[in-house]
Amino acid sequence: MKKIIIWFSAILLLLDLFLPIFQENIDTRSFFGFNIFPWLWLAALLIFEYKRFISKTYLLLYLFIFIAFIMNALYWYQFNSIPWMISDIRNLIIAITLVDYFISSKDYKGLNICINIIYRYGYTSRYMAERQIYLKNFGFAGMGFYYGICLTIPVIMAGFKSQKTRSLKKWFLLFYIIIVSYALFLSEYTTAFLISMLGLIFGYLGRERFKYSLFLALIVICIGLLLPRNIVSETIYYVAEQSEGETMSARLSDLGLTISGESVSSPTHVESRAARIPFLLKNIVKSPIIGGGPTTEHCFWLDRFSMFGIIGMIPWILIFIHLIRMTNLFIDEQYRYYYYVCIFLCILMGFMKQLIGVYPFFVIFMMAPAVYLSGWYSKD
Repeated sequence: MKKIIIWFSAILLLLDLFLPIFQENIDTRSFFGFNIFPWLWLAALLIFEYKRFISKTYLLLYLFIFIAFIMNALYWYQFNSIPWMISDIRNLIIAITLVDYFISSKDYKGLNICINIIYRYGYTSRYMAERQIYLKNFGFAGMGFYYGICLTIPVIMAGFKSQKTRSLKKWFLLFYIIIVSYALFLSEYTTAFLISMLGLIFGYLGRERFKYSLFLALIVICIGLLLPRNIVSETIYYVAEQSEGETMSARLSDLGLTISGESVSSPTHVESRAARIPFLLKNIVKSPIIGGGPTTEHCFWLDRFSMFGIIGMIPWILIFIHLIRMTNLFIDEQYRYYYYVCIFLCILMGFMKQLIGVYPFFVIFMMAPAVYLSGWYSKD
Protein backbone atom coordinates (compact mmCIF):
# COMPACT_ATOMS: atom_id res chain seq x y z
CA MET A 1 0.00 0.00 0.00
CA LYS A 2 2.85 2.36 0.89
CA LYS A 3 4.52 1.90 -2.51
CA ILE A 4 1.24 2.33 -4.38
CA ILE A 5 0.63 5.71 -2.70
CA ILE A 6 4.19 6.82 -3.51
CA TRP A 7 3.86 5.63 -7.12
CA PHE A 8 0.50 7.38 -7.47
CA SER A 9 1.83 10.70 -6.18
CA ALA A 10 4.90 10.42 -8.44
CA ILE A 11 2.74 9.61 -11.49
CA LEU A 12 0.48 12.62 -10.85
CA LEU A 13 3.55 14.84 -10.61
CA LEU A 14 4.98 13.43 -13.86
CA LEU A 15 1.66 13.78 -15.68
CA ASP A 16 1.53 17.41 -14.65
CA LEU A 17 5.08 17.94 -15.87
CA PHE A 18 4.99 15.98 -19.12
CA LEU A 19 1.42 15.70 -20.37
CA PRO A 20 0.16 19.02 -21.81
CA ILE A 21 -3.52 17.96 -21.92
CA PHE A 22 -3.29 17.32 -18.17
CA GLN A 23 -1.77 20.76 -17.54
CA GLU A 24 -4.29 22.55 -19.75
CA ASN A 25 -7.49 21.06 -18.40
CA ILE A 26 -6.83 20.46 -14.70
CA ASP A 27 -6.51 23.33 -12.25
CA THR A 28 -3.44 22.45 -10.22
CA ARG A 29 -2.63 25.78 -8.60
CA SER A 30 -1.94 25.70 -4.91
CA PHE A 31 -0.51 27.88 -2.17
CA PHE A 32 2.88 29.62 -2.57
CA GLY A 33 2.27 29.81 -6.33
CA PHE A 34 3.11 26.14 -6.97
CA ASN A 35 0.78 23.46 -8.18
CA ILE A 36 -0.45 20.84 -5.77
CA PHE A 37 1.31 17.76 -7.12
CA PRO A 38 4.86 18.52 -5.89
CA TRP A 39 3.35 19.03 -2.44
CA LEU A 40 1.53 15.68 -2.63
CA TRP A 41 4.78 13.99 -3.69
CA LEU A 42 6.74 15.54 -0.80
CA ALA A 43 3.94 14.68 1.64
CA ALA A 44 4.07 11.02 0.57
CA LEU A 45 7.83 10.97 1.15
CA LEU A 46 7.52 12.65 4.54
CA ILE A 47 4.92 10.12 5.69
CA PHE A 48 6.44 6.91 4.33
CA GLU A 49 10.13 7.66 3.65
CA TYR A 50 11.01 10.30 6.25
CA LYS A 51 14.40 8.68 6.97
CA ARG A 52 15.58 9.70 3.52
CA PHE A 53 15.51 13.34 4.58
CA ILE A 54 18.79 12.82 6.47
CA SER A 55 20.59 11.04 3.62
CA LYS A 56 23.70 12.48 1.94
CA THR A 57 21.65 13.46 -1.10
CA TYR A 58 19.31 15.57 1.01
CA LEU A 59 22.16 17.07 3.04
CA LEU A 60 23.63 18.41 -0.21
CA LEU A 61 20.21 19.77 -1.11
CA TYR A 62 20.00 21.51 2.28
CA LEU A 63 23.47 22.99 1.69
CA PHE A 64 22.28 24.34 -1.65
CA ILE A 65 19.18 25.92 -0.04
CA PHE A 66 21.22 27.40 2.83
CA ILE A 67 23.80 29.02 0.54
CA ALA A 68 21.04 30.21 -1.81
CA PHE A 69 19.35 32.05 1.08
CA ILE A 70 22.65 33.52 2.28
CA MET A 71 23.67 34.79 -1.15
CA ASN A 72 20.22 36.22 -1.81
CA ALA A 73 20.28 37.95 1.58
CA LEU A 74 23.58 39.60 0.59
CA TYR A 75 22.39 40.83 -2.79
CA TRP A 76 18.62 41.20 -2.53
CA TYR A 77 18.95 44.99 -2.79
CA GLN A 78 21.09 44.78 -5.93
CA PHE A 79 18.93 42.67 -8.20
CA ASN A 80 15.72 40.72 -7.90
CA SER A 81 17.24 37.29 -7.34
CA ILE A 82 14.42 35.86 -5.23
CA PRO A 83 12.58 34.35 -8.25
CA TRP A 84 15.86 32.75 -9.34
CA MET A 85 16.36 31.20 -5.94
CA ILE A 86 12.80 29.87 -5.68
CA SER A 87 12.96 28.45 -9.20
CA ASP A 88 16.31 26.71 -8.62
CA ILE A 89 15.24 25.26 -5.27
CA ARG A 90 11.90 24.01 -6.62
CA ASN A 91 13.48 22.39 -9.68
CA LEU A 92 16.21 20.64 -7.71
CA ILE A 93 13.82 19.44 -5.01
CA ILE A 94 11.56 17.77 -7.59
CA ALA A 95 14.38 16.19 -9.58
CA ILE A 96 16.51 15.09 -6.63
CA THR A 97 13.71 13.69 -4.45
CA LEU A 98 12.44 11.57 -7.37
CA VAL A 99 15.85 10.14 -8.24
CA ASP A 100 16.78 9.63 -4.58
CA TYR A 101 13.68 7.62 -3.81
CA PHE A 102 13.51 5.35 -6.84
CA ILE A 103 17.22 4.66 -7.26
CA SER A 104 18.41 4.67 -3.64
CA SER A 105 15.53 2.44 -2.53
CA LYS A 106 15.99 0.23 -5.65
CA ASP A 107 12.30 0.55 -6.42
CA TYR A 108 12.92 -0.29 -10.08
CA LYS A 109 9.38 -1.50 -10.68
CA GLY A 110 7.96 1.87 -9.70
CA LEU A 111 10.68 3.59 -11.70
CA ASN A 112 9.71 1.62 -14.81
CA ILE A 113 6.07 2.59 -14.35
CA CYS A 114 7.03 6.27 -14.09
CA ILE A 115 9.38 6.15 -17.08
CA ASN A 116 6.69 4.56 -19.23
CA ILE A 117 4.37 7.41 -18.21
CA ILE A 118 6.99 9.93 -19.35
CA TYR A 119 7.31 8.33 -22.78
CA ARG A 120 3.71 9.37 -23.51
CA TYR A 121 4.75 12.94 -24.31
CA GLY A 122 2.53 15.37 -26.17
CA TYR A 123 4.19 17.61 -28.72
CA THR A 124 2.87 20.76 -30.34
CA SER A 125 4.70 23.33 -32.41
CA ARG A 126 5.76 26.59 -30.80
CA TYR A 127 2.86 28.73 -32.02
CA MET A 128 0.50 26.20 -33.59
CA ALA A 129 -1.60 25.64 -30.48
CA GLU A 130 -2.07 29.37 -29.98
CA ARG A 131 -3.51 29.64 -33.49
CA GLN A 132 -5.78 26.58 -33.31
CA ILE A 133 -8.32 26.38 -30.50
CA TYR A 134 -8.86 22.64 -30.70
CA LEU A 135 -5.11 22.05 -30.19
CA LYS A 136 -5.06 24.47 -27.27
CA ASN A 137 -7.69 22.34 -25.54
CA PHE A 138 -5.32 19.39 -25.75
CA GLY A 139 -2.56 21.50 -24.27
CA PHE A 140 0.79 22.39 -25.73
CA ALA A 141 4.29 22.04 -24.37
CA GLY A 142 6.19 25.06 -23.11
CA MET A 143 9.79 26.08 -23.68
CA GLY A 144 11.21 24.20 -20.68
CA PHE A 145 9.64 20.97 -21.90
CA TYR A 146 11.60 21.11 -25.17
CA TYR A 147 14.84 22.05 -23.43
CA GLY A 148 14.40 18.89 -21.38
CA ILE A 149 13.46 16.37 -24.07
CA CYS A 150 16.36 17.42 -26.31
CA LEU A 151 18.66 15.91 -23.67
CA THR A 152 16.98 12.50 -23.85
CA ILE A 153 18.30 11.68 -27.34
CA PRO A 154 21.70 10.15 -26.31
CA VAL A 155 20.25 7.70 -23.78
CA ILE A 156 17.34 6.79 -26.06
CA MET A 157 19.89 6.12 -28.80
CA ALA A 158 21.72 3.87 -26.33
CA GLY A 159 18.51 1.89 -25.84
CA PHE A 160 17.87 1.77 -29.58
CA LYS A 161 21.35 0.41 -30.35
CA SER A 162 21.13 -2.16 -27.55
CA GLN A 163 17.92 -3.79 -28.84
CA LYS A 164 17.89 -6.76 -31.18
CA THR A 165 17.23 -6.13 -34.85
CA ARG A 166 13.53 -5.95 -35.75
CA SER A 167 12.42 -6.03 -32.11
CA LEU A 168 9.28 -4.04 -31.26
CA LYS A 169 11.18 -1.97 -28.68
CA LYS A 170 13.80 -1.02 -31.28
CA TRP A 171 11.07 0.27 -33.63
CA PHE A 172 9.39 2.15 -30.78
CA LEU A 173 12.64 3.88 -29.78
CA LEU A 174 13.36 4.78 -33.40
CA PHE A 175 9.87 6.27 -33.64
CA TYR A 176 10.54 8.21 -30.42
CA ILE A 177 13.78 9.67 -31.82
CA ILE A 178 12.09 10.72 -35.07
CA ILE A 179 9.08 12.28 -33.33
CA VAL A 180 11.20 14.15 -30.78
CA SER A 181 13.58 15.47 -33.45
CA TYR A 182 10.70 16.58 -35.66
CA ALA A 183 8.86 18.18 -32.72
CA LEU A 184 11.99 20.09 -31.74
CA PHE A 185 12.36 21.34 -35.30
CA LEU A 186 8.72 22.47 -35.44
CA SER A 187 8.91 24.07 -32.00
CA GLU A 188 11.52 26.51 -33.37
CA TYR A 189 13.63 26.47 -30.22
CA THR A 190 16.87 26.58 -32.17
CA THR A 191 19.27 25.82 -29.31
CA ALA A 192 17.22 22.82 -28.17
CA PHE A 193 17.11 21.49 -31.73
CA LEU A 194 20.88 21.88 -32.18
CA ILE A 195 21.54 20.19 -28.81
CA SER A 196 19.34 17.26 -29.87
CA MET A 197 21.28 16.97 -33.16
CA LEU A 198 24.56 16.85 -31.24
CA GLY A 199 23.07 14.16 -28.99
CA LEU A 200 21.90 12.24 -32.05
CA ILE A 201 25.34 12.38 -33.71
CA PHE A 202 27.35 11.40 -30.63
CA GLY A 203 24.74 8.82 -29.66
CA TYR A 204 24.80 7.23 -33.11
CA LEU A 205 28.60 7.16 -33.33
CA GLY A 206 28.88 5.66 -29.85
CA ARG A 207 31.82 5.15 -27.51
CA GLU A 208 33.82 3.04 -29.97
CA ARG A 209 33.93 5.80 -32.59
CA PHE A 210 34.07 8.78 -30.23
CA LYS A 211 37.68 9.71 -31.02
CA TYR A 212 36.98 9.30 -34.72
CA SER A 213 33.89 11.51 -34.48
CA LEU A 214 35.85 14.25 -32.68
CA PHE A 215 38.54 14.09 -35.35
CA LEU A 216 35.89 14.29 -38.06
CA ALA A 217 34.23 17.24 -36.31
CA LEU A 218 37.57 19.10 -36.18
CA ILE A 219 38.09 18.49 -39.91
CA VAL A 220 34.62 19.83 -40.70
CA ILE A 221 35.24 22.91 -38.51
CA CYS A 222 38.60 23.54 -40.18
CA ILE A 223 37.04 23.23 -43.64
CA GLY A 224 34.29 25.62 -42.59
CA LEU A 225 36.88 28.15 -41.37
CA LEU A 226 38.93 27.86 -44.57
CA LEU A 227 35.96 28.25 -46.91
CA PRO A 228 35.18 31.79 -48.14
CA ARG A 229 32.66 33.54 -45.93
CA ASN A 230 30.20 34.11 -48.73
CA ILE A 231 29.95 30.36 -49.48
CA VAL A 232 29.22 29.49 -45.84
CA SER A 233 26.74 32.34 -45.38
CA GLU A 234 24.94 31.59 -48.66
CA THR A 235 24.59 27.94 -47.61
CA ILE A 236 23.03 28.99 -44.30
CA TYR A 237 20.71 31.42 -46.11
CA TYR A 238 19.55 28.56 -48.33
CA VAL A 239 18.80 26.35 -45.30
CA ALA A 240 16.94 29.28 -43.68
CA GLU A 241 14.75 29.65 -46.75
CA GLN A 242 13.78 25.97 -46.58
CA SER A 243 12.64 26.28 -42.95
CA GLU A 244 8.88 26.72 -42.58
CA GLY A 245 9.13 28.24 -39.12
CA GLU A 246 9.58 32.00 -38.92
CA THR A 247 11.73 31.91 -35.78
CA MET A 248 14.05 29.15 -37.01
CA SER A 249 14.42 30.90 -40.38
CA ALA A 250 15.19 34.24 -38.69
CA ARG A 251 17.81 32.68 -36.39
CA LEU A 252 19.57 30.97 -39.31
CA SER A 253 19.45 34.15 -41.39
CA ASP A 254 21.03 36.05 -38.49
CA LEU A 255 23.78 33.43 -38.28
CA GLY A 256 24.43 33.73 -42.02
CA LEU A 257 24.54 37.52 -41.75
CA THR A 258 26.99 37.33 -38.82
CA ILE A 259 29.33 34.98 -40.72
CA SER A 260 29.19 37.07 -43.90
CA GLY A 261 30.61 40.06 -42.04
CA GLU A 262 28.26 42.47 -43.77
CA SER A 263 27.73 45.79 -41.99
CA VAL A 264 24.33 46.16 -40.36
CA SER A 265 22.70 49.01 -38.46
CA SER A 266 22.20 46.95 -35.30
CA PRO A 267 23.75 43.76 -33.88
CA THR A 268 22.26 40.48 -35.09
CA HIS A 269 20.60 38.05 -32.69
CA VAL A 270 23.67 35.79 -32.81
CA GLU A 271 26.05 38.68 -32.07
CA SER A 272 23.90 39.84 -29.16
CA ARG A 273 23.94 36.37 -27.62
CA ALA A 274 27.68 35.93 -28.16
CA ALA A 275 28.34 39.28 -26.44
CA ARG A 276 26.75 38.05 -23.21
CA ILE A 277 29.56 35.60 -22.47
CA PRO A 278 32.54 38.03 -22.37
CA PHE A 279 30.33 40.51 -20.50
CA LEU A 280 29.65 37.97 -17.76
CA LEU A 281 33.24 36.69 -17.69
CA LYS A 282 34.54 40.22 -17.05
CA ASN A 283 32.21 40.56 -14.05
CA ILE A 284 33.09 37.09 -12.75
CA VAL A 285 36.81 38.02 -12.77
CA LYS A 286 36.04 41.14 -10.70
CA SER A 287 34.50 39.13 -7.84
CA PRO A 288 35.00 35.37 -8.37
CA ILE A 289 34.48 34.27 -4.74
CA ILE A 290 31.26 35.93 -3.55
CA GLY A 291 29.85 37.27 -6.84
CA GLY A 292 27.57 40.27 -6.76
CA GLY A 293 27.76 40.79 -10.50
CA PRO A 294 24.91 41.33 -12.97
CA THR A 295 22.84 38.74 -14.78
CA THR A 296 21.78 38.56 -18.42
CA GLU A 297 18.99 36.09 -17.54
CA HIS A 298 20.06 33.95 -20.50
CA CYS A 299 23.29 32.06 -19.64
CA PHE A 300 22.38 29.75 -16.75
CA TRP A 301 25.82 28.84 -15.37
CA LEU A 302 27.61 32.12 -16.07
CA ASP A 303 24.67 34.13 -14.70
CA ARG A 304 24.79 32.27 -11.41
CA PHE A 305 28.58 32.44 -11.27
CA SER A 306 28.39 36.21 -11.81
CA MET A 307 25.64 36.64 -9.21
CA PHE A 308 26.90 34.31 -6.46
CA GLY A 309 30.54 33.51 -7.23
CA ILE A 310 32.37 30.28 -6.42
CA ILE A 311 30.51 30.01 -3.10
CA GLY A 312 27.20 29.90 -4.92
CA MET A 313 28.48 27.35 -7.45
CA ILE A 314 29.87 24.88 -4.87
CA PRO A 315 26.47 23.23 -4.11
CA TRP A 316 25.78 22.77 -7.83
CA ILE A 317 29.16 21.08 -8.31
CA LEU A 318 28.75 18.83 -5.26
CA ILE A 319 25.23 17.77 -6.29
CA PHE A 320 26.38 16.91 -9.81
CA ILE A 321 29.37 14.92 -8.53
CA HIS A 322 27.27 13.03 -5.97
CA LEU A 323 24.49 12.06 -8.39
CA ILE A 324 26.96 11.06 -11.12
CA ARG A 325 28.81 8.83 -8.63
CA MET A 326 25.54 7.33 -7.45
CA THR A 327 24.55 6.53 -11.05
CA ASN A 328 27.98 5.10 -11.89
CA LEU A 329 27.49 2.45 -9.21
CA PHE A 330 24.94 0.55 -11.30
CA ILE A 331 25.40 1.49 -14.97
CA ASP A 332 27.87 -0.43 -17.15
CA GLU A 333 30.82 0.95 -19.10
CA GLN A 334 28.96 0.90 -22.41
CA TYR A 335 26.00 2.93 -21.16
CA ARG A 336 28.23 5.32 -19.22
CA TYR A 337 29.32 6.99 -22.45
CA TYR A 338 25.73 7.92 -23.37
CA TYR A 339 25.05 9.08 -19.83
CA TYR A 340 28.10 11.38 -19.90
CA VAL A 341 27.04 12.78 -23.28
CA CYS A 342 23.68 13.63 -21.71
CA ILE A 343 25.41 15.41 -18.79
CA PHE A 344 27.78 17.23 -21.16
CA LEU A 345 24.91 18.49 -23.33
CA CYS A 346 23.08 19.81 -20.26
CA ILE A 347 26.18 21.70 -19.10
CA LEU A 348 26.81 22.99 -22.63
CA MET A 349 23.22 24.18 -22.97
CA GLY A 350 23.51 25.98 -19.62
CA PHE A 351 26.31 28.12 -21.05
CA MET A 352 24.17 29.04 -24.05
CA LYS A 353 20.67 29.36 -22.55
CA GLN A 354 18.63 29.30 -19.39
CA LEU A 355 17.92 25.78 -18.10
CA ILE A 356 14.21 26.44 -17.93
CA GLY A 357 12.06 24.58 -15.43
CA VAL A 358 12.63 21.20 -13.85
CA TYR A 359 12.90 19.33 -17.15
CA PRO A 360 16.67 19.44 -17.87
CA PHE A 361 17.55 18.39 -14.31
CA PHE A 362 14.88 15.71 -14.27
CA VAL A 363 16.27 14.24 -17.50
CA ILE A 364 19.92 14.11 -16.45
CA PHE A 365 19.36 13.15 -12.79
CA MET A 366 16.48 10.67 -13.12
CA MET A 367 15.52 9.80 -16.66
CA ALA A 368 19.05 9.18 -17.96
CA PRO A 369 19.84 6.61 -15.21
CA ALA A 370 16.29 5.22 -15.38
CA VAL A 371 16.55 4.28 -19.06
CA TYR A 372 19.40 1.92 -18.13
CA LEU A 373 17.27 0.27 -15.45
CA SER A 374 14.21 0.02 -17.68
CA GLY A 375 13.41 -2.54 -20.33
CA TRP A 376 14.26 -0.02 -23.03
CA TYR A 377 17.98 -0.74 -22.62
CA SER A 378 19.07 -4.33 -23.21
CA LYS A 379 22.04 -5.43 -21.08
CA ASP A 380 22.50 -8.77 -22.89
